[in-house]
Amino acid sequence: IAALLNEAREQRRAWVLWLDAAPEVLAERIGAHDHNRPPLRFAADGTPLSPLEESRVLRSERTLSYAAVSDLVIDNKRSIEEALDRIIPRIV
Repeated sequence: IAALLNEAREQRRAWVLWLDAAPEVLAERIGAHDHNRPPLRFAADGTPLSPLEESRVLRSERTLSYAAVSDLVIDNKRSIEEALDRIIPRIV
């Protein structure tokens, strides 16, 4: 996927926005594992990781890839207005 995104970016057919969030925020959004959302990672004993630990693991696994293909990173610490002030000039 990264190669396709990079090719599209080089040809100015696409740009990538990464809406980044801390593991704690992601865990809160995920909530407890239920029947609607299967866990993505498991402990060595086969039990699902907690949403917080899962968020930490996934973030550590994916950060370098996301950063490599992102043209703009917006973190969840910004207000909606601040985020839009950074995004809108890129898409207009």
